[in-house]
Amino acid sequence: MVQDKQSRSEANGHSGYLPDTYAKIYEMKDQLIMARAYLQFSPPNSNSHIVRELRLRIKEIERIVAQVNKDSDFSRG
Repeated sequence: MVQDKQSRSEANGHSGYLPDTYAKIYEMKDQLIMARAYLQFSPPNSNSHIVRELRLRIKEIERIVAQVNKDSDFSRG
């Protein structure tokens, strides 16, 4: 598996550390999707501590992912 990641990154012209970075970004995107889905299960107009905290974290991670996408050559995914 590691060899597959290295082969793909070398084929794309990237150094060895980038596959881990790509994997982390994709993992964060997947977690954002799951977090948004979780919010769909909260009662309407719910303002509990956990819901507020989750909304705040979602906004923070969305900003981070957007910044990474803007600052680097990460493509859509």
